[in-house]
Amino acid sequence: MNESINITAYSLLGLLAKRPWSTYELVAFMERSVLNYILPRTRSQLYNEPKKLARLGLAHARVAGAGRKRTVYSITPEGRAALKAWLAGPGGAQKMEYLSLLKLYLTDCRDTTAVGERLAGMRREVLDTAREALAQIERIENTGVALEDTAPMASLATRLAVHHSKAQLAWLDELESYLADPPSADAAADWAMGHYRHSARQLRALIKRHGDT
Repeated sequence: MNESINITAYSLLGLLAKRPWSTYELVAFMERSVLNYILPRTRSQLYNEPKKLARLGLAHARVAGAGRKRTVYSITPEGRAALKAWLAGPGGAQKMEYLSLLKLYLTDCRDTTAVGERLAGMRREVLDTAREALAQIERIENTGVALEDTAPMASLATRLAVHHSKAQLAWLDELESYLADPPSADAAADWAMGHYRHSARQLRALIKRHGDT
């Protein structure tokens, strides 16, 4: 069973556990809610999942509406059991696939023009992402919450967007300071080792402070 369901299907199953939805309603909610920040998905990735859930017996499909008919999905007892087992299982660390950072990594640090352009672009990307998060939050402020029982956790998830944006901008400030005077070719290794050691010290301190003892 678990092999047949992906994380997108489980997210929709979790919404079906709150109330019945049509596919259109599910997709619209995923697009305008905090879930779009936690689990960004395109419409094409979402539209076929309710049918799969119904085919697997995890959701029930019924036709509703007198005029323009629509299919409404609700969770089944088997779906609740599958969702409960999935929620009780382990999560996963946040993964990073950062194209701009990859391109910065492959840029010669002594090419100050290319480095400056890349850092400026990364700063714009961070601010664009922050604006997108703000637009979603402002929509919720204007329309109110759609699911009251998920609203507390959803609101706290927006705090990650704030802290993530602040951390990225602080990191970019740090990079600009470091790369304003890049190392020469013969000093590059020593320069890099200094920063490796600095990062290692900070990570050790962080783990010691917050990790298990």
